[in-house]
Amino acid sequence: MKKYLLFMTAIMFAMSLSAQYIPLPGSNAVWSVDFVKYSIVGDSTYKSKRYKKIYIANYSYPTIKKVFFALIRQDKPSQKVFVIFKNDPNEKLLYDFSLNTDDIVEVDGHYPYFDYSYHTSKVQIGQIDDVIIDSLPRKRMEIKGVDWMYGAPEYWIEGIGSTLGFLSSGITGIGILDICYPTLLCLEQDSVITYQGPVVKKC
Repeated sequence: MKKYLLFMTAIMFAMSLSAQYIPLPGSNAVWSVDFVKYSIVGDSTYKSKRYKKIYIANYSYPTIKKVFFALIRQDKPSQKVFVIFKNDPNEKLLYDFSLNTDDIVEVDGHYPYFDYSYHTSKVQIGQIDDVIIDSLPRKRMEIKGVDWMYGAPEYWIEGIGSTLGFLSSGITGIGILDICYPTLLCLEQDSVITYQGPVVKKC
């Protein structure tokens, strides 16, 4: 009986951990996406809401230093992440980690091969499971395009973002011809790599 109780307690504890939402890092974080790096650099207030400032650096042009690119904010109770891109005053949905399998949503993202190229795409949630990253179980959501169904495989991972790039949410839902889809190489927080993508490239 004691062994059974210990077993059930362990299962309940694991379930409670997996049920806890893990937000994106709020500071000292750098996402490497191919030759582009996105960094959180300080806070800002816009229309009475608090945001984190995102800076971008394109290492194809080493003489260009990182510049302000976007604002993001997280609504942790709803598990949603919103973005305001530079030169666009409107807040857009970047991620919604509360969705279930077969749900459809419109998200806006950035295509890193062009400095200020944004996209709106309609995507559907596929399989949902957990992956262990940095010793924590995190929700992983398969993302499928609705209007365009032949994009690169994309997943959203709690606390990480899209596997096709931090600000490239939903990019699998748009057609990209003659140019590759981006890849999230790694996420560094406090100078420690907490996520390493499947493509082996230097961060």
